[in-house]
Amino acid sequence: MHRDLRMILLKRLVNYPLRLVDLLLPEPSKTEFPQSRMLQQVYARMFKVYRLDCAQGTFSLKCDPRNSPDGNFERLLRVSRKVLVRLSEDDPYYRKWLGCLCCWLRMRGLPERRIRSGSNIGSNGCGAWTSTVCLMS
Repeated sequence: MHRDLRMILLKRLVNYPLRLVDLLLPEPSKTEFPQSRMLQQVYARMFKVYRLDCAQGTFSLKCDPRNSPDGNFERLLRVSRKVLVRLSEDDPYYRKWLGCLCCWLRMRGLPERRIRSGSNIGSNGCGAWTSTVCLMS
């Protein structure tokens, strides 16, 4: 199969169902657990970066006024946020692993000297998952 045709079919296979899922899934309401709040913060940062990149034309031609994002990637981010936050709120197993993931992402953003000292791990809200996170790195 031609590479471009395969890409077009794959995008349609992903994008069309995501439109439906995005409409059917409700926005996450008030979150109860800290892992869910951390997920919301991670996704808020991702949305900011995505919108900034769209405004700057990072992945497209800046001078082309027709070159606006089609919304498919933003929809993918929105649906994944809805699903992961709902999983984090409903299932303790997923909540623990998503908490580990959020802590790992936060720790990756810290300067190396602060991670080694261990003084900021508890202040980042990651105290409960530090042993698991350390094993992951």
